[in-house]
Amino acid sequence: MTLHCKEEPLMYRQVIEKAAEKMKKTTSVYQEDLRSIRAGRANPQFLERVTVDYYGVQTPLTQMGNITSPEPRMLVINVWDQKAIPMVEKAILKSDLGLNPTNDGKIIRLVVPELNEERRKELTKLVRKGAEESKVAIRSIRRDAMEQFKKLEKDGLITEDDRAKAEKKMQEATARIFVHPTICSYIIELVNATRRHELVTLGLSTRGALAVTKLAKANAYIEGREYVLPEDVVKVFPAAAVHRLKTSSKAGMNHGTASKITQEILASVKQPRPEKG
Repeated sequence: MTLHCKEEPLMYRQVIEKAAEKMKKTTSVYQEDLRSIRAGRANPQFLERVTVDYYGVQTPLTQMGNITSPEPRMLVINVWDQKAIPMVEKAILKSDLGLNPTNDGKIIRLVVPELNEERRKELTKLVRKGAEESKVAIRSIRRDAMEQFKKLEKDGLITEDDRAKAEKKMQEATARIFVHPTICSYIIELVNATRRHELVTLGLSTRGALAVTKLAKANAYIEGREYVLPEDVVKVFPAAAVHRLKTSSKAGMNHGTASKITQEILASVKQPRPEKG
């Protein structure tokens, strides 16, 4: 007869906590990737992943100077060591950002070109690829945790009921910390749609996509859920988008027009179906 004390559930809780932490790191990496994607508007975060060969040492560009965005489509880098300006320019050119640096001997300027249709398609592919990689990683982490639960039961350290509870809690932990990649892709599709709309001259940026995600999480919390559904995105998207859209003179600059545009975009982009696993 196998004895089970009150401390034994801690075993599977520790497995869940470790898995949840790994999932959180996976999600953070994906969010950092989103921030670094160039989406037609200047953002210092584009350069967070750029490293410079600084006298043989790979150094993050963000540690080599001040980066500002004085204009919507311009980044300015004030490199502390002006002798390193050629090194910084070389690193930027080697990156996949598609930016061409210029300098006046003191500062580096980067002009962010408007997105064309080809670049939009490339960004969409990058986002979907990242979402799919995150999804695969999350599933792998969860699968490993499930295998550990089975081993604990096989070794007589937890009961069958304990294992069932642990698996349920693992599913809840997955939902609690992770906005499903299909939801992320849905948000990106909405953001891209704002840039394609004929009455919009400046659509949402990557920062706008992150704002929609945060508001959707907040709405899910208010609704008493620990996971984001498409309806959360639908509910918060207008509020997140209206004040960020710049409409054309043809559309007019009133709030009502921008609000109507967000509704048109929501109607034009297909909502994802919930996925199992």
